[in-house]
Amino acid sequence: MKRKVEADAHAHVLHTSKRTCNSQQDRASTLGCLAPPYTGIPFGEPEAKSIYAIMRQRHGSRLYVLPVAWTTEHLRLLECKFLEKEVPQNERKRQLPTTVGLQVSDDSTAAVKKIDTTRDFAIRAAMILSKPCAMEARGSTIVSILAACGIKALEKRTSLPFHFDRRVVHIQVDGIFGPNLATPSLAYIDLDRLHSLRGEHVRRKFMQGTIRREKENSPVAKLIEKNLHRLNPQNEIEDPYIVAALVALAQQQYRKWELRDNAAGVLHDDCAVVQPSVATSTTAPFREQEDSFLRPFKVHLLAVPGTIPRNLYLYAARIPPVFLDKFDQPSKFSPSGPIPIVYYSLPLRNARKLPKRLLRALRAPVE
Repeated sequence: MKRKVEADAHAHVLHTSKRTCNSQQDRASTLGCLAPPYTGIPFGEPEAKSIYAIMRQRHGSRLYVLPVAWTTEHLRLLECKFLEKEVPQNERKRQLPTTVGLQVSDDSTAAVKKIDTTRDFAIRAAMILSKPCAMEARGSTIVSILAACGIKALEKRTSLPFHFDRRVVHIQVDGIFGPNLATPSLAYIDLDRLHSLRGEHVRRKFMQGTIRREKENSPVAKLIEKNLHRLNPQNEIEDPYIVAALVALAQQQYRKWELRDNAAGVLHDDCAVVQPSVATSTTAPFREQEDSFLRPFKVHLLAVPGTIPRNLYLYAARIPPVFLDKFDQPSKFSPSGPIPIVYYSLPLRNARKLPKRLLRALRAPVE
């Protein structure tokens, strides 16, 4: 009986996945949907060490899944590794001359008051965050804390497009931020909500399309529990979903660079007639532009764990374009080195120090 239920459940999953992917191939759904292996991997032999080649070698490892179902095996094969670090110490500031008797302009006074007000809001937000509060209230506190670091909340949307072989899925996040309105560079995730999202994904996998009864039967419930146990990381602070969100942020920056590069394509073609051995002032700017285009994209993610969090966690990564090419062209081998995912623990118990500690962590180099 148990084997029959499990077989029926898996058969239903394959049927549902195929139908859903066919109907949503050209647009992203709420959780996103990548085509299953038998429709996603193209015919022909993929290049050695490419993503598709790795999938074929490990066809029984369940690698072709949504980011919400990524495991540590995905990170190992992508050579992404979490690395915990201490927040850099504050450099001793030079002693400023005494301001007694100095005349300060009204504009300067207003600027100082604005800075103090922003910092006060951040300190108050950290105090609120360290106590039980609703998920919406958590989001508001994160906005205030990041504002003290000069990082603004961007669009109202709470998802990042994740590109894979001309398909797009949505990475659900709880906030998207950046130093300016043009480029998102930081995402915020509530880990409690991520756990709920993963549970919803697994239950939908086994229950979608079935006739709703009073309760799910025991064998199916055990299958759901087994899958959740397999997908939930042992250390929630090192959740593979965080890496997928960082990759999605880097992909957005990469695509903005591609648009600029395509806009300058005509100029590149005009300069192609110049011999490489001839160093001219005309070719130099393009060489500099090409070098800057190859620089890694620095992205961050802020996570809040638990109902009553004791710490915030800031993640940072420098993701080069050659690594992102793995996802755009998974049949091609794209050589790239390991990607360290550095993260810092930021205690909430000392709310006054939190904004400065967070700012130092944001400015720290990623090595």
